[in-house]
Amino acid sequence: MKSIYHKLIALSSICGIICLFMIPTVSHAQSKCSNQRLTDIYEQLDQTKQTEHLPIVINKNPQGIIDHIGIKLFDKGLILTQVTPIYRFIERYFLELLLLSSQQEIMNKMKIERIKIDSDIHSMVSIKEGLQNIIDDFSLDQSVHIICHNNRYIVSFMKSNKNLLKMSFPVRYELIDGYSKIEAESSFYPNLLMHQAKNHLPFEEEMFVYKDSFYYINNDFYLTEDFISTSFYEKNEEKISPIFSEDMLMESVYNLFNAQYDRNIEAELTQNMYGEKNLSYHIPLAKLIDFLHQENCDLYTAIQKYDKTTIEGVVMAINSDLGYQHMFLFSFPKDLINHPQKHQIKMKMYAYIPIHNVSSLFESKKTTFK
Repeated sequence: MKSIYHKLIALSSICGIICLFMIPTVSHAQSKCSNQRLTDIYEQLDQTKQTEHLPIVINKNPQGIIDHIGIKLFDKGLILTQVTPIYRFIERYFLELLLLSSQQEIMNKMKIERIKIDSDIHSMVSIKEGLQNIIDDFSLDQSVHIICHNNRYIVSFMKSNKNLLKMSFPVRYELIDGYSKIEAESSFYPNLLMHQAKNHLPFEEEMFVYKDSFYYINNDFYLTEDFISTSFYEKNEEKISPIFSEDMLMESVYNLFNAQYDRNIEAELTQNMYGEKNLSYHIPLAKLIDFLHQENCDLYTAIQKYDKTTIEGVVMAINSDLGYQHMFLFSFPKDLINHPQKHQIKMKMYAYIPIHNVSSLFESKKTTFK
């Protein structure tokens, strides 16, 4: 079980809102949303007066694409500094419910999406009235407690030691992020291209002695002890460097994926897409790894096979906050460890796999990679 506890800032003190207004004036020719769910919300706001009394926030990414629409509840600084998508999800989902025309539509939507909302203070017999009262109470200083347990989030907003709101919902990226699987897969490559990668070297206090002058960090595993997150480093005269040498072959292979360090290695990546389609492209390996970390993924690497010429294995990139992971099958010449500019890593990617499905997919795909 993991939990997050924060004190919310009074709505009257919130500043730096990208767009806060009562009823939005929209221009479909100039505005584009990052997914269909946001597009539907955006169009509904243009056609209804149901939300004219509510504070609505619309956020655009650096490319000018709308990536969030919702009821303004949380301080922008809180959303940006906390590595969790839950705050934006609550803002968006409240708005989605309030845009529905009847109590029955709201109940049907919550049932389909396996969402429960209740309150110790406000009656939830009418979900719309209950949500409106809760939104009004956000003008006061509140606290929020987020727990993830048994594949469900439980979010509690407290007022005077009582639940102003208790909301529970499944850990599922399509619900929380609002992207369908097709949209998520299609957005991966464009988002990856826009990403700017950086080198990351560990702090000494994070490191543990491996042997002699060698150290390691992140000694964790996933599924089995074959999948590890460990990266290995050498320390000489106060200089810390990742290990890349055929003399320490296994450690070097793990470092290719687990250590965020740029060795100018190119990856030839084939991404499996919905409908048994493939998208192939070349990308710097360091850029891919750094992007996965930006997605809040934890990386675990397993070496399946190696001989005198070739190394094969699997990388799992797990986003436990959103309940998905990417699986990469990889293969490269052994000589790449000492001469990274002469070779490429071939990778096959299966993206946005629900975590509970990964074991069966791994078993079905691991022997078919060439």
